[in-house]
Amino acid sequence: MKINPLAFFLLLPLLAGCAAPVLELPTATASPSPQPSPTAVWFPPTPTFTPFPTAAITPTPEMLTGIGALAFEDDFSQPSLWQSLKRPSGQVVISSPDLAISLSGAGGYLFSQRNNPVLSDFYLEATLKTGLCSGGDSFGLLFRTSTFQDYYRWQINCDGYQRVERVRGGSVSVLQDWSPSSQVLPGAPQTFRLGLLANGNELRFFVDDIYQFSVFDNAFQSGGVGFFARSTTETPVSAGIRDLKVYNLSGSLPIPTPRGATLILPTATATAEK
Repeated sequence: MKINPLAFFLLLPLLAGCAAPVLELPTATASPSPQPSPTAVWFPPTPTFTPFPTAAITPTPEMLTGIGALAFEDDFSQPSLWQSLKRPSGQVVISSPDLAISLSGAGGYLFSQRNNPVLSDFYLEATLKTGLCSGGDSFGLLFRTSTFQDYYRWQINCDGYQRVERVRGGSVSVLQDWSPSSQVLPGAPQTFRLGLLANGNELRFFVDDIYQFSVFDNAFQSGGVGFFARSTTETPVSAGIRDLKVYNLSGSLPIPTPRGATLILPTATATAEK
């Protein structure tokens, strides 16, 4: 069959319209290049510490309010008011102006209590002078004592730490665990002034008129006072107490609770040292 060339050119657009459509594939989107994982910084840099200016430590009179008239003072010129002891481990000698306690070696513990009076609320001051000591050897104050196994005990050790305990029935409960003091430095000899304000269940502790801390406990409301030394090392221990003064508290002045003071509950129980 003979195709008319003119008709072929006329039909060509129609044939092109009937051709299968061209499938256009979507252009592939390029995946983002993986970013490197951040490197862990285990010890991040910190600003260089700039120490604060050293502030002068001054007495805290606002914590010593409510102190009344002097009840009594003791220069240890009457040995009959105290227990004098002589043991293989050491001795307690009462001879003005000191109550002197000395221990010969490890494991020693000696104390002496005043025979009278019985005290309830009071402020007490005494000068403690350490002679020989090392490490955990300690000295301090017994107060509100009723028997040899019932009292409060304030310890200060040769490392410059202090602690307050309740001893009841021979068992020890910690009311304030070992804490450092800016007034008590490690080593010996040292001399510092102890201060205790006992008002009901609140007990405030001072060294050189600087407030240390408060504890609250109502186990003992009254009792006597005494002093002790304890050895934990093989080296000798010695200390002297002098200038004991006890003041009444003024009923007309309230004793404010220190800001930030909290109820400190016992944290440990142990057997009292013999």
